[in-house]
Amino acid sequence: MATLSQGPRLNARTTPRIHRGIKQCALISSQRGLQFQNRDLSVECVISAILLEFLELNDQDQADFLKPALRKLDAELASS
Repeated sequence: MATLSQGPRLNARTTPRIHRGIKQCALISSQRGLQFQNRDLSVECVISAILLEFLELNDQDQADFLKPALRKLDAELASS
């Protein structure tokens, strides 16, 4: 069985709010009983699951999702 400790790793710069938010999401989701491979959720697992679902969208839906998301990211970076 493959695990997320195997395979390529994505590196991405992010903002403090995104970093805290993903860590909190993993912690709260684990406290609510969500698990991955019989373990509490890790930040890597949450990010991989989100990316997997995003990549299931067709090209147009991905673009429609990204347009406002990129504006929000730009605004967040501009305010910091």
